[in-house]
Amino acid sequence: MTSQANNPQVEENYYQILEVPKTASLVEIRDAYEGKLEETHLDAFAAYSLFPEDETEETLLNFSQAFVTLANP
Repeated sequence: MTSQANNPQVEENYYQILEVPKTASLVEIRDAYEGKLEETHLDAFAAYSLFPEDETEETLLNFSQAFVTLANP
């Protein structure tokens, strides 16, 4: 069984989720992650009005998983 963290396709998807290039530094990854959290946070007006709460929570979880994976290769 292959770990998701070692799967190049999954890792590439994490870069896409955070909208950073594969060459992004840890600082760039962190900044992108924090920006995504701000855009999507449950208290953000735009996110609240566009997405159901459960979908927003899933999106936040995806951002967190992408950040943790890319920040700890």
